[in-house]
Amino acid sequence: MARRVKARCGTVGPKVSTGGSGRVPGRSRISSKNQVTLPVAALGGAGLQAGDRVRVEVRGPGELALLREPDPIARFAGSLTGVYGPGYLEELRKEWA
Repeated sequence: MARRVKARCGTVGPKVSTGGSGRVPGRSRISSKNQVTLPVAALGGAGLQAGDRVRVEVRGPGELALLREPDPIARFAGSLTGVYGPGYLEELRKEWA
């Protein structure tokens, strides 16, 4: 029965191979838990990777933007260089032992 239905229904536009999974490359669906799986190519193109913290902003109807949150450690790392004199921190660490 399914084959007859497919044969009668024509497709509009270019045919996209889904590999039998029903998925279309570059597209996602919002789950009942409001979760979305992002395509690897889109993440790579944006320079995002697993573990990155992102902020979601509404840009307009039907449009969201993911913005990488700045890493506070990377922001402040090295900002106190030169505050302590040479050898001061080493002496302080010896006191802890």
